[in-house]
Amino acid sequence: MSSTLEQIRVHFGHTDLYKILHVKQSATESELKTAYRKQALKHNLDNADATEKFQLLCTIHAVLSNADSRALYNETGEIDADTSADTKSFNDW
Repeated sequence: MSSTLEQIRVHFGHTDLYKILHVKQSATESELKTAYRKQALKHNLDNADATEKFQLLCTIHAVLSNADSRALYNETGEIDADTSADTKSFNDW
């Protein structure tokens, strides 16, 4: 399991990216973006734990918004290290 997935498990209690965003596996790009924003709003960036959760939410959104990364996650349950390192989701905020 990647270290990113381990961080996700620590902060969210599991590694099901869809459950974290409260969306179905068939969620559209628009639904993913809306769910990502709702979850991001729940975390106050004034403390370190919330900051890390927000960064992980950015990674989750990046993985599920990229067709190749999403397919890899759906098939293997793993996150491509390149996608998790190169998240542009913060810019979507």
